[in-house]
Amino acid sequence: ENVIPYLYDSDYCTQFMNGYAVVGWYNETLSTVERKLINENGAIIPLPSNVSIASDALVNDNLVAIQDISTRLFGYYNLTEKEISIECQFKKCGDFRSGYASVSIDGKLWGHIDRNGRWVVKPKFLANRSYEFIYDRAFIQDHNEQIIINPAGEIIARIPFDATGIVMDNNY
Repeated sequence: ENVIPYLYDSDYCTQFMNGYAVVGWYNETLSTVERKLINENGAIIPLPSNVSIASDALVNDNLVAIQDISTRLFGYYNLTEKEISIECQFKKCGDFRSGYASVSIDGKLWGHIDRNGRWVVKPKFLANRSYEFIYDRAFIQDHNEQIIINPAGEIIARIPFDATGIVMDNNY
């Protein structure tokens, strides 16, 4: 059964999260992907003209990652307030989860911010990708080790790289 009538000739879309999904398609030169945020009815959510939705962004805490079209830097759009709530200033970013989002200014060192864009932990983790908090814990590959941190950035556990069969769930 179609929940949303066929509206977009989309090359990809994300899962719906908290009532929103990202749809995207390549432009006529196949060099750039245009992305739009839609609600559960398929309506496009308008954004300021100078930003686009970040690739594979998910909506959490009513915030969604955006990218400035000219600077290519990332920030966050508040869907409740209908405004950019955290200016585009990050080279890389993750989605908000449990009130925090991991961000990187230089694309190498990661830290995390709160919903107001204030640093909770300034960039210090040398991670190859963003991390998310689940139940006040985040799993990070930092330098040459895997660690689990709390929101204050304190290391809760170190996990050797040669450990096998690690299952990350609510108990870590």
